[in-house]
Amino acid sequence: MGLRRNFRNFVAQKQILGWPKSSRNDLIDVISQFQPVDTGHDLIRIGGSGDGGYLVPNDLEGIRHCFSPGVSLIADFEAELAEKYGIQSYMADASVEAPPSDNEHFHFEKKFLGAADGGEFITLQTWMNSQPQTHNDNDLLLQMDIEGAEYDVFITTPMDTLKRFRIIVVELHGVERIFDRNFLPLFRPLMQKLTREFAVAHIHPNNAAPLSKMGGVHVPPLLEVTFLRKDRLIGDGAPIRTLPHPLDEKNVAHYKDVAIPRDWWSSQLR
Repeated sequence: MGLRRNFRNFVAQKQILGWPKSSRNDLIDVISQFQPVDTGHDLIRIGGSGDGGYLVPNDLEGIRHCFSPGVSLIADFEAELAEKYGIQSYMADASVEAPPSDNEHFHFEKKFLGAADGGEFITLQTWMNSQPQTHNDNDLLLQMDIEGAEYDVFITTPMDTLKRFRIIVVELHGVERIFDRNFLPLFRPLMQKLTREFAVAHIHPNNAAPLSKMGGVHVPPLLEVTFLRKDRLIGDGAPIRTLPHPLDEKNVAHYKDVAIPRDWWSSQLR
């Protein structure tokens, strides 16, 4: 996975030279949508140290099911959900035969998540509908790391379906493409769609890829984002003005750390 990501990031960096450039104002507008806020819940780390561990609001009481597309060599996030909270995890990935460990709380589908049903692909909505034990559950958790297919999934999934998730944790790939003026009409409405119903609780760059820069704006190509549905907010959702969080850790231990650019959580550019 690491080599594939690094190659894709290298190609993207080379191709960006030929892209029609986004305006600085458009970049600032998009970045402003990632402003994390104080949700009124402390952040906790689920999934251990390093890659596969994520910060989520300590608002897991009542969550019984997690949908977790993208299966890696570890499943520490899902294992901790099972051990500490009794949460069942529904996992999907056509590139593997099974989850990396046996666990009675794991349920596996050999499918890729995508924009349409067919062949080895399944939509998020179809997958959720195929799990009758979750049909009456409107406080789900979504943890998604699917190598760039997250855009198709978010765009094609109805908001009524997405709103069934109390917490969404996603790794966004290829974020540096916001420098491309042709990518913004896809990316900006996607973030607007999510932030209408969800607040950004936390952001953290994956240090598997270095920052990209254009016009004084720095962008992490790989960005972990935690969302909390707005009806779960306690208080007024004041902006977070201090990052990184003390619980943040490097995804790749032997790579140089990547700090979240100040542009993404301060009023420096606005």
